[in-house]
Amino acid sequence: MCPQADSITSPTGASTALRSGSDRLQELGGRLVSHFYKVAKTVGMFGFSNVITKEAVVTFMETATALLTHHEQVLLQTASDCLFVNESRLKIDIEGFTSFKFVIEELKKRDIGGVTFRRGLSEADLCEFLRLFVQFDDAEGNAYEEIEEGLIAAGVRTASLEEVRELAERNDQVEVADSHREVSINTYFKSIFVAKQFMDSSRGVRPTNLRKANRVVHSIVDLVAEDERTLLALTQIKNYDDCLFTHSANVCVLAVALGQNIGLDKVLLGDLGLAAILHDLGLVGVQSIGDGPDLHPALGVRRILAGQGVSPASIRCALATLEHHLREDGSGFPELDPAHRCSLLGRIIAITDFYDTITTPASSGAPTFSPEEALRLMAHEGRAVFPRSLVKAFVNTIGTYPLGTAVKLSTGEVGIVHGRSSSLGDLSRPKVKIIQNAAGEAVPHEVVDLIDTDPETGAHLRSIVAAIPAYAFFDDFQSFTDAL
Repeated sequence: MCPQADSITSPTGASTALRSGSDRLQELGGRLVSHFYKVAKTVGMFGFSNVITKEAVVTFMETATALLTHHEQVLLQTASDCLFVNESRLKIDIEGFTSFKFVIEELKKRDIGGVTFRRGLSEADLCEFLRLFVQFDDAEGNAYEEIEEGLIAAGVRTASLEEVRELAERNDQVEVADSHREVSINTYFKSIFVAKQFMDSSRGVRPTNLRKANRVVHSIVDLVAEDERTLLALTQIKNYDDCLFTHSANVCVLAVALGQNIGLDKVLLGDLGLAAILHDLGLVGVQSIGDGPDLHPALGVRRILAGQGVSPASIRCALATLEHHLREDGSGFPELDPAHRCSLLGRIIAITDFYDTITTPASSGAPTFSPEEALRLMAHEGRAVFPRSLVKAFVNTIGTYPLGTAVKLSTGEVGIVHGRSSSLGDLSRPKVKIIQNAAGEAVPHEVVDLIDTDPETGAHLRSIVAAIPAYAFFDDFQSFTDAL
């Protein structure tokens, strides 16, 4: 196990008592989005008489009232796949991604650029807005007008809509980064959302949208080909609540990066990424239908073929799903003919699935391996169960200290792994972005190469003395991505 972070000061360790008004707006704005998601979903599913809906309305009102205590009005708006409250961009995290994505998509579906709530908002006004919002979902292409007219007819003055084109005219006041880093972060979140949609489709909640999954996978393939650093770093973030979905996204990114490293063409990379997103599809509901977890690869195959039909791509995807728990020495599951040899895509997913699983904290409290320990285990003890050439390629792909890992250096400085080692012969000396000095103070970010030596003594200027996963070091997702 990697050393604990007790001796490492978090870069966001300031007291919550010193939070600025902007921080408070971020906190309440995030809550508003989460409560909007919950109340809209419950109204759509149960109507207004259900106790769950009533509780959701009360919770939303509490947050809206807290915001309106400090602001005459609260404008929740969307632009460039981001959400803003009073033109302050809300920071998204993994826990809140589902609610953020839902609100963005539901507003877009109705051609709504924003929703304004004003002081004096009552439960009656909120319920009338929600009734209209849920009733008109743009099936006829005029939801915006129907909702706006409905609010006016009902005499609601504390809730109103803003058109997308009106918002676009003011976008010059809102800075929206369109960098490769931002695109990578957005794509990673989309892959989590797609994984969740597939799991929901297996529960019968909604139909599978294969085209959306393919778009996300192709975006990942393109980003990995261009510069995979941000995407690979994001796989260091682990999340208990949505572990199945984040795991599927992580395996997809890791598998595509490994496939790219060994020279797979774009078509195969697309098939590999899709198979990785879907590899645990069979886990959904295995206990409720009487199957054991060992049967989930076969159940996943059944669901993939039922949803995609039979084609060369779907067969490759299904085969990799079937094989991702099979090992080179014949162990694993499900039990197949002893003469069966796993496909290349199946072997890649087996490696990346195993790695992400053992480096992710389990809610059961099972031991978690550091990335370094996991790679050592796979390279040495795993020789009989994983192809040695692929494991070696995987180590070369992510490095002994993967991108995004927080490290304490021999100088007392703290940094985050920023790039692979410039020496293929020593992967334990990556490039590191310094984020704290020896006194624990935040410093302007400087990238150093741990391969550098003192010209007089030949000794390395810096070495890693402790490493800790990003999810355990950084206080929140935003502080992590800011450090990348």
